Amino acid sequence: MPFEPLKNEDLALVNRLMQAHPDLQDTIAVVKQVNAKGKYPIDNFDELAKTMGGEHASITFRGRTLTMADARNVIPAYYFPIHSEADLLAKMADLSKSMPPATAALKTPPLEHSIKLMEATAVKPEHISPPHMNVEEIFKTASFGKQTPGVGGVK
Repeated sequence: MPFEPLKNEDLALVNRLMQAHPDLQDTIAVVKQVNAKGKYPIDNFDELAKTMGGEHASITFRGRTLTMADARNVIPAYYFPIHSEADLLAKMADLSKSMPPATAALKTPPLEHSIKLMEATAVKPEHISPPHMNVEEIFKTASFGKQTPGVGGVK
């Protein structure tokens, strides 16, 4: 289905969609601020930060609130210059692909909760023995003694 511009009567639907897709609201807020306070092209990060209110100003993107100083470490330098609103939108969409939403971290338990390690001790616990393998089993597992001379084996 080709792109069809929305009409005034679609505004209620758009507002409902933005509640279900908060990333869209974040993108709109950034683009509105850049359009209101900046001008294209935006040649470097410092110009973008100034447009957004300076290094200590904060923005919300993908559910994370960042200062512009923090955003400097997230936004690649090769995104600049930003030539137009369409270029800004494309770069924000690209950036959003590399940043999972902050809510994703809440749904997945941290890895450390999934791993059960034995208690660290200075001495070997008496009830746990190291694995036992005799030399023949080690050679058999490693296929030692089965090499053909001249074909990856020892001559």
